[in-house]
Amino acid sequence: MAWPGLTWVVRRTAGRCCWQAVAVPAQRPVQPPILEPDLLRVLGHELRSPLASLLGYAELMSDEDEQADPPAVGRFVGAVARNARRQLDLVEDVLLAVALDTGALTPVAEACSPMRALSLSLDALPPDVHVSALDLVEAPPVLADPALLARCLGLLVRRAVACGTDAEITWDWSVDGDLLLLRLHCAAEAATDHEGFLRATPRGSDGCAAGSGLEGALALGLVSLLGGRLSADQGGGRLMAELRLPVAR
Repeated sequence: MAWPGLTWVVRRTAGRCCWQAVAVPAQRPVQPPILEPDLLRVLGHELRSPLASLLGYAELMSDEDEQADPPAVGRFVGAVARNARRQLDLVEDVLLAVALDTGALTPVAEACSPMRALSLSLDALPPDVHVSALDLVEAPPVLADPALLARCLGLLVRRAVACGTDAEITWDWSVDGDLLLLRLHCAAEAATDHEGFLRATPRGSDGCAAGSGLEGALALGLVSLLGGRLSADQGGGRLMAELRLPVAR
């Protein structure tokens, strides 16, 4: 007879052989690597392009004629800030993908607040993007690594910003048995591929206009590492991403 999570081995004790049940740790589903060779070639271009722009704007700002035109310098500074932010996001996403692909992350599970995790993830968002952590104010704590959960929620918000058609992103939640369901909602173009929402894709190839293209796949990898599930769906011109995590007891 077989029992889930147990295997039987033969042990010799006091000169006798006997069968003994040994617990086997649950195996996480194997995730395909995020950084496929074709995607790496595209990301190489994405990493170089913002740097070239930054160098170009730096040269313009150092030009004496341009320095005499404060509005022009202000536009250059704004462009530098946007490109630097994009570059930082891309570098951080690539480093996280490497950590996930190599198994370098070790989550520490503890009771943590989804509202606090979402709040921490919103610091780097553009001011015109409207997301409220208060959407999850009454959500019960989940069993997860707080830092990785905050990173995961932030990646989902960034992916929604890249794929959405407006700046309004909302969250809701419900409890299903021992699981907390966190749902992100945003408006999206009809051409947006909801399955591609959670795949690593080159920018613009899946209907998403911005972002690194890695956010959805990284969120999926983090959720798997945390022992949860993540899915995406689309209907009525809206995208929904649903995250399932165990409730902390």
